[in-house]
Amino acid sequence: MDEPTKRTPSVNPHWGNKDHHRCQAMTDASAPLVSVVIPAYKAEAHIEETVRSVLNQTYPQVEAVVVNDGSPDKLVDVVQAIDDPRVRLLHQPNRGVAEARNHGIREAQGAFIGLLDSDDVWLPQKVERHLEHFRRSPHLGTSYSRSIFIDGQGAPMGLYQDSKLTDIEPIDMFVRCPIGSGSTPIVRRETWEAIAFKSNHFGEEVDSYFDASPELLLGEDVECWYRLLTLSGWGFEGIADYLTLYRIYGESNSANLTGKADSWERLLDWVAQYDAERVAGFRRAAMSYHDRYLARRAVTNGHGLPASRYALRAMVQYPQLLAEEPGRTLVTLAAALTTCLMPKSVVEKLLGRATGHAKAEQSALIAAALEAAARPD
Repeated sequence: MDEPTKRTPSVNPHWGNKDHHRCQAMTDASAPLVSVVIPAYKAEAHIEETVRSVLNQTYPQVEAVVVNDGSPDKLVDVVQAIDDPRVRLLHQPNRGVAEARNHGIREAQGAFIGLLDSDDVWLPQKVERHLEHFRRSPHLGTSYSRSIFIDGQGAPMGLYQDSKLTDIEPIDMFVRCPIGSGSTPIVRRETWEAIAFKSNHFGEEVDSYFDASPELLLGEDVECWYRLLTLSGWGFEGIADYLTLYRIYGESNSANLTGKADSWERLLDWVAQYDAERVAGFRRAAMSYHDRYLARRAVTNGHGLPASRYALRAMVQYPQLLAEEPGRTLVTLAAALTTCLMPKSVVEKLLGRATGHAKAEQSALIAAALEAAARPD
């Protein structure tokens, strides 16, 4: 494997450049091509379903840019077997998801560039709904949707991500991040360009968007969303529709959660290097909300002791958490403390009620999307 890209953390002079050209509001007749960048590594099992969810959009002028990140399985064969000229397959040595996304964004042809992980699924109206959002809001640079959680086999888990949609503030990136995952945003090309920075890409100077520095492992998504919000000069909003199916796998052990906790602290340290005052103001809240998230993940995966530890730590280090979101916090704590006693299905239903509910028609939408993704054309 090649030596990974490294960059000294600093305020990049290219970030937040507001001298870029702002696109005029679109009309249906001039609606641009939308590129969807799909980083892929060991994704043979789900990549066809993911790609077809892009090709089956109600807005057809899309391209699926699959970036093969040195995958050792049959991913390339699966993608090449999809007979559709809107699919483009790029290749690179295994360099990680951040570099794969950067590669795809650089090669994307669309005026709008979305991101989709290789095991997630877009519902058929996602692109259309986002383009409507951009048309209504010419100032908007980043548009994202809410998500429905599915398990490794694609079955709905009864859990929904009810993201905050408007009036997004920097602290929101660290307390229940509204974007939620790398499969929800669609971003104007000009907005990507506004946060671009030059990096030494294995001996070549290129534009990058996600920071692939080792210190940001597991945190590169949020760091990028933070710059899109605070440094791009463009609007940042979501839409209420549940348009992304986000696949969740069980954690094999609590060490994975520990790694996520450590990465969150490193992420805060990194962002503080270019936005120290704001990070100092919300650091304790950020760590507390993240601990509560880890507690819920531990509960979902049946790890009672880690769940209890994270839930209690969340309340101790930031007591305001209970006042700000009493229902979610108390339900998380109760679920964590009783995980060892309750059946897993009961705990998941409890968490689902606290998280929020999608409308009844979402079940039909999920079934329709999965059926469409399985069709060859």
